[in-house]
Amino acid sequence: MLRGANAYTGTEFLTSTDERFRPVNLFNGPDGALWLIDLYRGIIQDRFYVTSYLRKEILERGLDKPVNHGRIWRIVPDGAPKLNLKLSLASASPTDLVKSLADPNGWTRDTAQKLLVEKRVAARTPAVATALREMATKGENALGRLHALWTLDGSGALDQATLLTALNDRDSRVVAGSIRIAEGFFRQTGQRGRGEPGDWTRAIAD
Repeated sequence: MLRGANAYTGTEFLTSTDERFRPVNLFNGPDGALWLIDLYRGIIQDRFYVTSYLRKEILERGLDKPVNHGRIWRIVPDGAPKLNLKLSLASASPTDLVKSLADPNGWTRDTAQKLLVEKRVAARTPAVATALREMATKGENALGRLHALWTLDGSGALDQATLLTALNDRDSRVVAGSIRIAEGFFRQTGQRGRGEPGDWTRAIAD
């Protein structure tokens, strides 16, 4: 008898005995829930890859129908509060968007970063750039520091001092992001990252 077990305890939480269940994508929603896109089709192979054996199985089990029955699942933890969305990021002030970069909800953080970068607020408003640099270097939330760093980079407002500080961050995720961003400074030495080479070597080595 064969038995199966989850490869990662506590992480593989979704399964189905329905042969038509086809999860194709996952999204973190604005409500903090996990939204799953289910294609819901019995067969997804191109006809050129359907062998005579597969064709027989498909017809016997009726997997060629129905079609056009895709579903969206909203997955929440047991005991999660009732959905109550009160979102106003589109009309939020730049200051509030900066604060939202440290929000517990990943969707909120991503959307706030997207809006700040698209509007290039940091490049046009010194106060916002200062607030982002403050969060990137001194923010209590590591993900907030990381989002602030990428927001500065995407807005063209990132300076060398902020990046050097981030390279020495106490959180490995921030350091990893800083190294990726630093590549731009190495490539554009005439415009960004004008410091002495030793500054970069010491920062990365540390």
